[in-house]
Amino acid sequence: LTPGPAPDFIERLARVVKTGEPELFELYSEALQKYLDISAYRTGEKQFAILTVDITERKQAEEALHRAHEVLEEQVEEIRDDGVGFEVPERWIGLIRQGQYGLVGAAERAEAIGGRLQVSSEPGSGTLIRVVVPRGMDL
Repeated sequence: LTPGPAPDFIERLARVVKTGEPELFELYSEALQKYLDISAYRTGEKQFAILTVDITERKQAEEALHRAHEVLEEQVEEIRDDGVGFEVPERWIGLIRQGQYGLVGAAERAEAIGGRLQVSSEPGSGTLIRVVVPRGMDL
């Protein structure tokens, strides 16, 4: 399964051979780049069998579901204007250097409660400010 099986994997197999008790577990194989469901059981004295099932698609679906759940657990507030817009710097320090502290302060307040501030703007196109915070937080 792996070029150098993890000690935990070897210990589990040894336990199956020694005790006769089956082991059921999941592991990720770096060598295969796959998630596997492993069933190991003793078939006879000092003998064992391993049944592996590729569960990569299921694990990927679970991870996607988890990410979607996190998004649904967020609260979003937006403010949009149709003003002159501005060039959003890659880092907030650019605004500080220009003596513009409003958005920097808003970003710091959002981060203080586990959220984030997103700003979209271009000269001549207005501005969209989006505050994303965990659901249940007061904005």
